[in-house]
Amino acid sequence: MFRILLLLKIHLFSFVHRLRHDFIRELIVGLCSLVLLGLFYYIFDDFLNSELAKLSMAMRDRFAEVLAWGLLLGGAFSIGRWCRTFYAMPSSLVNRIEILGERPGVIRVLGVFHVFLLFMGVYGPLWWFVDTVLVAWMGAKTAVVFSILLLVSLGSWLMKERGAREGGKLSMFAGSPLLALVQWRLWQIFFRNRITQFCLGLSLLFMGISFLVGVAEIPFVAVFGSSFMVGFLGACALAFQYSDDVQYGWVEKSLGVSHRLYMHNLTLTATILALLLAVCNAFAWCIGAANSDAGQFFDQGLRAFAVTFIPVWMVPFALFQIDARRAALTILLTFLSGIFAATAVYATWFSLLLMPLIVYYGYQSQEGRFYRA
Repeated sequence: MFRILLLLKIHLFSFVHRLRHDFIRELIVGLCSLVLLGLFYYIFDDFLNSELAKLSMAMRDRFAEVLAWGLLLGGAFSIGRWCRTFYAMPSSLVNRIEILGERPGVIRVLGVFHVFLLFMGVYGPLWWFVDTVLVAWMGAKTAVVFSILLLVSLGSWLMKERGAREGGKLSMFAGSPLLALVQWRLWQIFFRNRITQFCLGLSLLFMGISFLVGVAEIPFVAVFGSSFMVGFLGACALAFQYSDDVQYGWVEKSLGVSHRLYMHNLTLTATILALLLAVCNAFAWCIGAANSDAGQFFDQGLRAFAVTFIPVWMVPFALFQIDARRAALTILLTFLSGIFAATAVYATWFSLLLMPLIVYYGYQSQEGRFYRA
């Protein structure tokens, strides 16, 4: 037991050592995140309350339950990834002490203890927030929910990493570097990267919600919520893919890919994915709302398209703003900027005039950062 506590102490000290070296950067990231979240809450508090007041209490309870499931499933998936990293990375504590000849029994107990602490550190705060703010599950339903979360964590833990690049995939666009890069990234997103496939699979669930909202003729704020979640999950898929790509960006750099070409590649990839998700979501809502008022049908269909399109399309313009290697920061920036832009479009179509400004600012503020990432 003393040996296990000593190893955990070494692991904790190494984390504190890394944090000390990156303290200024981590402090700035934390403060910026708090400022953005505070600004989001201050601006949208009245708006969200007024819009949610239009919904029935039963519908609000359904939205709270969907949000609770989203938070818990996201936490469960993250725990699985962290556990896989703890056991799979060559630099992890388990692999290092195994190389140094530590006894297998100590390694197993250390792994179990670390996983237990990780589960308590993530599930504890999440479950407290869900139970206090969103929805209180009781009795057998709590056991069922927790069992599902454990299965999701286990599936994420056992999920295989994407394989190496396959030969012959780029031959179609061999004469165009931009199209070759876009084709390769789309192939990774749809067919190779398990995390992006998971995010896109969840987006199908919210497309189904858009369809049901259209059938039930619920106020359009519900369509806004489901459409934005489809776009947000697409943005998460891009953020995970792009953060992986930046870590191995030396391949593009050694091939002479310029920063501008790299940004064009990211923007075109995001635009294609955004168009695909936006068309599918708008089509799902239109099928469900086929019997609704013809005067609002076309306008609301276009708004559902725009609200889905914007978060995915904005990912390249947030990627290098803080730290491109950290997908969580890109997701946070995209969520906050996307909800601003989507709400503006929801209010008036004149807000589309902001899109060229977003492109210009995204390119200018991130100039040359690909080679410094």
